[in-house]
Amino acid sequence: ETVSMKTVGEKWNFNGKNRFAHEGILKSADFICSELKEKGILDKKLKELQGKGNNKNDYGLTIVGHSLGAALASVVSYILKSEYKDIQCFAFAPPACVFDPETAEECEDFITSVVLGDDCVPRINFCSLVHMRERVLDALVRSKVSKHVIFRTSYEDFDEDKYLYKEGEVPNSSLKVNVDAFNKKMVLHHRDPHTPECTIGGKIIHLVETSL
Repeated sequence: ETVSMKTVGEKWNFNGKNRFAHEGILKSADFICSELKEKGILDKKLKELQGKGNNKNDYGLTIVGHSLGAALASVVSYILKSEYKDIQCFAFAPPACVFDPETAEECEDFITSVVLGDDCVPRINFCSLVHMRERVLDALVRSKVSKHVIFRTSYEDFDEDKYLYKEGEVPNSSLKVNVDAFNKKMVLHHRDPHTPECTIGGKIIHLVETSL
């Protein structure tokens, strides 16, 4: 579920109104921040550095995570930003369900999400899976030939006009009727203006292999 960050924002002194995050990730990040605060982990380390003749103001705070840990690192960084102004986060391959788009863009100055090639994790969220299901059902309905013919066709040789009807030209069938009814039902089921689609946070670095 995607939930509001209003309550967490009130606890950690940031404005969470109209800001959303993945419920499970937000709860886990809140727990981590509470542990850091209650046990004084960061404060102890900064005092230790200062005790060695260093100025704690010379040190910034950088949080790093991978995959699910990258999602947690992103939300923990967002929560701690009000206290640690110079905080930076590097999130490697975070799942695409961290922040709503407005919050994700707001984090560009302190969160960097790194995506490698065609990695599906930073691209898959509930909405993208629903969209993929819709495209698969649409292809099934528009098929001019038996499905096994399409399955035997390689991607490079696939000619959409040869194998699929154009949109609006699909002949009526029991499959089309059932798929149309299913899609209408799903649109009503998934429509919720209070829970926007979530994505990865901050500035995105996309690493792509190229041939010379």
